[in-house]
Amino acid sequence: MKNKLVITVVMLIVLSTFTAYATESTVEEDGKSIGFQFVESTPANSSIDVDLETEIKLLFNKNVVNMTVVENNSKCIKLLDAKGEIVPSEIIFPDDQIEPEKKREVTVKPNEPLNENETYKLEISSDMLAKNGSTLEETVVISFTTLSLVSQENSEDTEINSSEGTLENNGNATSDDEIQEDTLQSSTNNKPIDTEEIEEIEEIEELEEIEELEEINESEKINKTEEIEETEETDVEKIEIENKPVSTETTEDETELNKESTEQNKEDANETSDETANNSLIVIASLIVVIIAGAFVFKIVKKSK
Repeated sequence: MKNKLVITVVMLIVLSTFTAYATESTVEEDGKSIGFQFVESTPANSSIDVDLETEIKLLFNKNVVNMTVVENNSKCIKLLDAKGEIVPSEIIFPDDQIEPEKKREVTVKPNEPLNENETYKLEISSDMLAKNGSTLEETVVISFTTLSLVSQENSEDTEINSSEGTLENNGNATSDDEIQEDTLQSSTNNKPIDTEEIEEIEEIEELEEIEELEEINESEKINKTEEIEETEETDVEKIEIENKPVSTETTEDETELNKESTEQNKEDANETSDETANNSLIVIASLIVVIIAGAFVFKIVKKSK
C-alpha cells in the first residue's frame, strides 16, 4: 500500500513538471505550436535618424533572462559598427524573480554615444537559449542608421527661415493695407473744394493760432507773476530774519553766567590766598619750634659741661 502511494506521488510530480515544460516550450497561435522566436526590437529594423545615445531593446516570446541561460545569452548578442567591429556595450538582463513581466526583454546599452550618420547592425546568434532549452532557428540581424547632426541643423534652419518668411509676409500684408489707406486718403484729398470753403478753413486756422498765442502769453504772465511773488516772499523773510530782535532771555542768561564765573574766580582767589596764608603760618610755627628746641638743647649741653 505504501509503495503504491509513493509511486502515485512521483507520477504526479513528473506530470506537473512535464506540463510546465510543455506550456513554456509551446505557444498556441491559430491552433499551431510556435517555438522560441525573436519578436521585435526598438529601434526597429531599417530605422533611420536613430538617436546617438539610444538603447536597443529586444523582445522574445519566451523567458531569456533566467539565471540558467544568462551566461550563454550574453555571448549571443553583439552590436557591430559600419566596419564590422564590435561596439563595446552593456547587455542588461532583468531578474525574472523580481520583474517577471520583463523575462522576455533584453536591453543593449552602448558604453559611448554612437557615431552620427552611421549604419549599425545588431546580431542575435541562433544559439540564443530560452529557459526551456530551445534555441532560435536562425540568426537575427537588425540594422539601423543614426541621425546626422548636419541635416538636423539644416532642418532647424529651414524651420527658422519658414517662420521668418511668414513674419515677412505678415509685414508685407500690413504694408499693403497701409498703401491702400494712403491711396484712399489721396483720393479723398484730390476732390475739388470750393473757394468759400478754403477761406473758411483759413479763417478758422487763423483764429486757432491767435487763441494759442493768447494762451501762451497768459501762461507766461502767470509764470512771471509767480516768480515775482516768490522773490518778494524770500526778500521779506530775509528782512525779518535780519531785523529780528535779540531776545532778553539770552542776554539775561549770559549776564548770569558772567556773574557766576566772576564769583567762582573770586572764590578761587580767596582759596589760594587762604592756602598761602596757612602755609606761611605753618612755616613760621615750625621755625619757632626749631628755635625753642635748639635753645633747650643748648642749655642742656651747657649744664653738662
